[in-house]
Amino acid sequence: MGDDFSFPPGRIADSPQFPPSSNPTRPGVGQCRWMPDIVTTIRRLGGVASVGQLREAGFGDQVVRARCRAGQIQRLRRGWYAVLGVNQLVAEATRVGGSLTCVSGCATRGVWQPQGSALHVSVPTHSRHLKDPVSGFGILRSNTRVEIHWSGHHGATTSFRPGALPILECIVEVLHCQPEDLAFAVVESAMHLGLVSVAEIRGLARTVPSRGAMLAFANGRAESGTESLFRFRTRHLGVEIDQQVEIPGVGRVDFLIGDRLIVEIDSEAHHGSSTQRRRDLERDAIAARLDFETLRFDYVPVTLDWEFVASTVEAVVARGGHLRSQSRNLMGHPVILAGNRGQDYQTPTLRWGR
Repeated sequence: MGDDFSFPPGRIADSPQFPPSSNPTRPGVGQCRWMPDIVTTIRRLGGVASVGQLREAGFGDQVVRARCRAGQIQRLRRGWYAVLGVNQLVAEATRVGGSLTCVSGCATRGVWQPQGSALHVSVPTHSRHLKDPVSGFGILRSNTRVEIHWSGHHGATTSFRPGALPILECIVEVLHCQPEDLAFAVVESAMHLGLVSVAEIRGLARTVPSRGAMLAFANGRAESGTESLFRFRTRHLGVEIDQQVEIPGVGRVDFLIGDRLIVEIDSEAHHGSSTQRRRDLERDAIAARLDFETLRFDYVPVTLDWEFVASTVEAVVARGGHLRSQSRNLMGHPVILAGNRGQDYQTPTLRWGR
């Protein structure tokens, strides 16, 4: 039977002739038993549906209200309904009256976003009556943590499509909206997750020429947004930095500066437990035994105290702590760079003035 949910002639859902059942958990007289339930229908529409879409699917207004009173679905704002458990960001954007975009639209796909980011909502140019993202009522206040993107994505109407805009459209908004370093971290996260290709990212330079150099620098090898921030911000330190390097006896490290300075960027998710902390300390001790020096930073200093991070790295480099004497070189066998398979790693060259 497929997805043909039309009613037989003369049998219209929730018509006066066939009123809905008094029990909202069971099909009413006006709802055919072979017709999918309203929850399934809304899920097929992406988790959020307008009252117009539900009418087209055969659910009259009385049925919709009954299912809402029964707690099967939820009302987000006038004329819009969602299944229970719908993505919170999607629900909030729908209450406002638009679609998720920028970092919020990327975040629904698992892309990194800065902590404490506002809700970014794309709304039609001629939109009116934007609502509170939590209640769906009242007028959107200027002090609400919502960033409105007045956009032509929706066409010259006041209607919108719920959910998130396509990933490339969201990234374009990121490039226009976010500081360059944060935008770089978002772009690399999307690349690392395989949501966009290198060619697609390079192509965005034609759309946002001012970010062309940044887009060309992105490679998607960073495993966290904080790693991307570190790599982007250290590009002006004048030191060639290798990323995701496999060191015999130590393992894969986030960054290697020169041939002996290891920099690890720790996340709370992967380095917060006491067991992982102990493993990190053991690995640092092994690295020290092999004449490597290790610096560790986490999200807080990289994002909130960059001057401390930069000055620390600069101080080690200034005293030559990133280089070993050739007579003491302990890297006697080749190392393969992750993401650059097939090329033997040799002692990196220090370059100044990038």
